[in-house]
Amino acid sequence: MKYRYTLTALALLGIQACSPENPGSGQDASSNAPNARTRPNILLIVADDLGFTDLGAFGGEISTPNLDRLALGGLRLTNLHAASYCRPARLMLMAGAGAAAANLPLPEAHRGGVLSPDFANIPELLHDAGYATYVTGKWDLGDVAGYTPRARGFDRSFVQTGGSANYFPDIFLGRIFGYEEDDNLLTPEDLPGDFYATRTYTDKMLEYLRSTDEGTPWFAYMPYTAPHWPLQLPEDWLDRYAGRYDEGYDVLREQRFQRATEAGVLPAEARLEDFESLTEPWSELSPDEQRRYSRAQEIYAGMVEYLDMSV
Repeated sequence: MKYRYTLTALALLGIQACSPENPGSGQDASSNAPNARTRPNILLIVADDLGFTDLGAFGGEISTPNLDRLALGGLRLTNLHAASYCRPARLMLMAGAGAAAANLPLPEAHRGGVLSPDFANIPELLHDAGYATYVTGKWDLGDVAGYTPRARGFDRSFVQTGGSANYFPDIFLGRIFGYEEDDNLLTPEDLPGDFYATRTYTDKMLEYLRSTDEGTPWFAYMPYTAPHWPLQLPEDWLDRYAGRYDEGYDVLREQRFQRATEAGVLPAEARLEDFESLTEPWSELSPDEQRRYSRAQEIYAGMVEYLDMSV
């Protein structure tokens, strides 16, 4: 198979070619050379449909101390360009190319397409470089033979195959359940009674990492479903943000803009006066609409905090 090597792929290939002891050696990373023992473990976390200012490190009010610590200890990207929704973003991330180029139309696939085999994706390259490769989370890049996680470079996988599914062990809106482990389709009965997708993705990844042979570097890809719809939380988390959003989204926008400005993640010339709303003013909503939207945001915020706790 002839692969197109993108900048992302070439950068990852550099992991096997260089080491502190032997920079630029280009030795085979699967050998017993010193660089095979010094390659870094890689944890790639993806949140689904997370807003730019949802995290505290970017001006958000949601409690995200763990993600904030990672962000503030590394780089916060402020000129980031993302796809308009979840599946194209995954295509771009895995292939290091535009979503249209990275997508192979297949009518039999759940979403009408799969991650094109013309691109060497991240797990395939790292697997060839001697890494153990694992994924737990929302795959959404192919649910037909030849395009599942195991076929695209992952040693172990626990995934939701499509665009959305119930976070609990129940059929969602009459659709198929949509969870698989190592290409084996699961039923609700196959999962523990306390199954909650975010929790199980985390537990499964820990299980896979603990099974890794000592000295073998690993690539752990965690494309969490949260906080993608449906908005669902374990019962004891449902009211963590009760009342927090009663003032509505117009007030929240101003608060987040102020904090994001103070955090330095907005352009100096940014002005809230330039904002063009696509929604009605909060004050013009009915009391029932206000209760509905504030409650939805409460649960959304809880899902983001649960994700942070899991990280």
